[in-house]
Amino acid sequence: MPKLKPNNIKVKYVQKVKVRYLQQKAISLTPLIEVVVARYKEDISWTKNLPARIKVTIYDKSGIPNDSFIQLPNVGHENHTYLYHIITRWESLSDVTIFSQGHPFDHCNDFLKQITGQIGNNFTGYGNILTCDNNGGPHHTGIPIILTCKQIGIKCPEIIHFYPGAQFSVSKNIIKKRTISFYQRVISLVDKENNPIYGYCLERLWPMIFR
Repeated sequence: MPKLKPNNIKVKYVQKVKVRYLQQKAISLTPLIEVVVARYKEDISWTKNLPARIKVTIYDKSGIPNDSFIQLPNVGHENHTYLYHIITRWESLSDVTIFSQGHPFDHCNDFLKQITGQIGNNFTGYGNILTCDNNGGPHHTGIPIILTCKQIGIKCPEIIHFYPGAQFSVSKNIIKKRTISFYQRVISLVDKENNPIYGYCLERLWPMIFR
């Protein structure tokens, strides 16, 4: 077997270093994606089918102790969970966060396919988009959307387009276009009881919050 000349050894070493550098650079440029699951008692085994590159954080409101989950009081539905995550992880939010219910398929049959595809930096809702007026009609006529907008300090349009089930992805940069005090103000509407009224309102307002 012929011996490698010193120049050949040097070339091969430089090539290896270059390949290692490009690999590390590719990793550093890959956005950190995290799925946040708002669970009650749903079967969340579907999270095991997610690619290894996606981090999974599960918040549980069932009241049943489980070291694999972060336990929260059963208030505020998924909206409280999402807001709790944003506030408590403010300094360590992932580049992109996907917010999901415990069983996302009720509102989006191909949820797994959608979230494992190309994830952008803008707000992306999952499922069929619906339209209502700022009084909640025709789905939940009479819910206080206008009042909720005033309480949290955003403009309320006459026509609202939203994703039922409140499942979406959003980048850290968009989340931080608003201050942490804004999210603290919003969570104060849903952190005391399991009242679905504000839940229905916030379900419709997420696309505007993350505009």
